[in-house]
Amino acid sequence: MERFKAGNRLEAEERPPAESLPPFDYIVCTTKTLPDIPPSLSALIEPALTPGHTVIVLLQNGLNIERPFMQLSPHHIILSGVSMIVSHKAEPGQIIHESPDDLSIGPFSNPNLPRDIQMTAARNFVKSYSGAGNTECECSEDVARSRWQKLVFNAAYGPLCIIAGLDDGSIRLAGAVEGLVRPAVKEIVATAKALGH
Repeated sequence: MERFKAGNRLEAEERPPAESLPPFDYIVCTTKTLPDIPPSLSALIEPALTPGHTVIVLLQNGLNIERPFMQLSPHHIILSGVSMIVSHKAEPGQIIHESPDDLSIGPFSNPNLPRDIQMTAARNFVKSYSGAGNTECECSEDVARSRWQKLVFNAAYGPLCIIAGLDDGSIRLAGAVEGLVRPAVKEIVATAKALGH
């Protein structure tokens, strides 16, 4: 078996023909969102999409991540999943999860489809995802708001942690919240409000 190396690609001729694939109810995408690196995720999943049937579920961070999928498949339901996991690194190689996975699911607003059909798909996915009882999963009427709420933390702390070479706890302990974090949070909140969230 060949080991995976960065840069390995699935070429178009290696993909199974679309007609040989079973109709998938859902295609759940949990990869890192890297829109500028080919091949695009939307192009990779295209052969597995069944028009009028397959629901695309994006369990990924970011804003506007649905756009390439809507361009590719304007008549597919696209659900957004926002996962909130409270965890921290206790020591190198040891991650402590302090709460269960809290997942909020809702449709990206697709103007090509009736809203009630999109909400029904979200409720059905929540029911399937929650079936084993190991997660907290809810259906959200306004999942875009949930995306912005998560972005407040990720966008404020992420760059600071990388630049400073510290984790978010160390940033707080260093006293950088008032001078660096809070101004970033205020800017993100102002942007979300300006966009109607």
